[in-house]
Amino acid sequence: LIDRGNYLEGNLIPIMMARYYSKKASKLVGIRFIRIAIRPDLINSGFGRKFMEMIIKEMLNHDQQYDWLGTSFGATMQLTKWWRKFGFRSVHIRPIKSKETGEWSLIMIKPISDKANHLISQISTDFIHRFVVLLHQSLYAMRPELVLAIFDSCHKDRSYQINLTEGAVLRLNNYLSLSINFLMAIDAIYALTVKYFISYPSETLSKSQNLLLISRVLQGR
Repeated sequence: LIDRGNYLEGNLIPIMMARYYSKKASKLVGIRFIRIAIRPDLINSGFGRKFMEMIIKEMLNHDQQYDWLGTSFGATMQLTKWWRKFGFRSVHIRPIKSKETGEWSLIMIKPISDKANHLISQISTDFIHRFVVLLHQSLYAMRPELVLAIFDSCHKDRSYQINLTEGAVLRLNNYLSLSINFLMAIDAIYALTVKYFISYPSETLSKSQNLLLISRVLQGR
């Protein structure tokens, strides 16, 4: 049913993967975390981390072979970084904010089988390309810090290439020598910025430089 595009209640993640990325995903078996709650006075005490480590260990040793663990939540920098710590990768974002929470819904998945690892890596790489485009569409107002956290949680596309024209290279060099302004070289700057975030880890530049590239170049602020 999922493979044919039908919506089955409670199967958000496999439906999303089959609808937008690969029908092969409907053949995988996984578990979705709905919510993890910690008492306010125990936040940042390590209980959530310990709980997740126990759950992941249990799933890896379970008699039934699971392919992935997944979660969906209103995207915040703190939550995105938290799930990333356990090997979860961003694979999908709803480009329209939730009317209830005012947040974009983000889906992250941790592959736990070999066949899922290959497929979900492909899906996460596909997603990062879509995500870049959405940043100057419906996600232009997303906080750059959250954008950076999502980039960091994606599987990078190391094979991504750009082909700058002779004119683009000339404009870039003239911009670097301060003989033309930023907007006259934006095509070359944009292409290089996309290459940087899609292909390389954000640690290559400083955090402030990453945030500036996101807000000024990718979101067009």
